[in-house]
Amino acid sequence: MHRSRIPKPPREAPDLLVSLLATRAAADRDEQLGDPSSATAWLAGRGLTPSEPEVTEAERRRLVDLREGLHALLLAPRRQWTQEAARLFNRTIRDAPLEVSVTLKRTVRLASPDQTFDGAFGKIVSLVVHCYFAGQWKRFKSCANDECRNVFYDDSRSGVQRWCGRRCGDKIRTRNRRSAVKHGRRR
Repeated sequence: MHRSRIPKPPREAPDLLVSLLATRAAADRDEQLGDPSSATAWLAGRGLTPSEPEVTEAERRRLVDLREGLHALLLAPRRQWTQEAARLFNRTIRDAPLEVSVTLKRTVRLASPDQTFDGAFGKIVSLVVHCYFAGQWKRFKSCANDECRNVFYDDSRSGVQRWCGRRCGDKIRTRNRRSAVKHGRRR
């Protein structure tokens, strides 16, 4: 018996999802989807929509809800989803316009081809689904540096990356080394 499969997501899928997750306010940055014009600029900057017409407040809120639901699901401890996170994500994607098709090679395709807000929204949702079924879900992580906590995609071969980049890794290793020397565990 042959099983249908969803093809690997486009190469840019993890980057786009990390970019969406990075729009949240953090210690070092402001909320990047705080108003309709900033949401319009973010979508246009990713090539998902033209810069006109501007996203409405209701559409901006849907995009923020999608981001928050995705954040709650991707970064749930040990990938244990809460009912609240699943409910938020499901409610948010309920009206996502997706075209589902199959090929003779037993592949399922999800797409949202138009350049409207709904098309962009559907594309993001389709990338989430593709990443999940391609096994990439577990590679979305939160930086182990408590001062950072940025979301990143672990593209290392082993899949055990802990920090969003070299800067955070060096910072934590230096802090640990200094602590060990201070407490006499290391010279």
